[in-house]
Amino acid sequence: MYLFETQRLNIRKLNEEDYKILYPLHSDPNVMKFIREPDKNIEQTQKRMLDMISYSKLNKEFGLFLAFTKDTDECIGWAIFLHAELNISNPIEIGYRLFPKFWGAGLATELSSRLLKHATEDLKLKKICAVTDPRHEKSMSVLKKCGFSYIEEREFYGHTCAYFEVNND
Repeated sequence: MYLFETQRLNIRKLNEEDYKILYPLHSDPNVMKFIREPDKNIEQTQKRMLDMISYSKLNKEFGLFLAFTKDTDECIGWAIFLHAELNISNPIEIGYRLFPKFWGAGLATELSSRLLKHATEDLKLKKICAVTDPRHEKSMSVLKKCGFSYIEEREFYGHTCAYFEVNND
């Protein structure tokens, strides 16, 4: 069941079998270049996805969302919409990870913008954050297109990240 849609995408929450779809994404060194070491086996991806599902069960509005093209129903990747680092004392974060064949088509912006709209309009959240590697210029460009403002470098996920916010206070 799709929860959201955009002009080109259908978006749904992660389910327990999606690790099979996402392992090629999480094990691709080009995808993971600015994030962390690629997953070495499918069990690593499955564990990460089960952690996300556990988080989502406790935090119903949040989690990891897979996106599929409307025309072919092919998975383009995912977006997160959750407490940064899965820590409820952190702000809600929007992030994304796409399969390389979908890079450069504006889909990261489309997907992230849709979740940001849900956060600010439907849920009335005042502050949303996003983080990326400070060397990842294309990712920072996507965040700016979505309306995020660069704040500063901060530590997240064990790395120094460029920290962005949308703040509607």
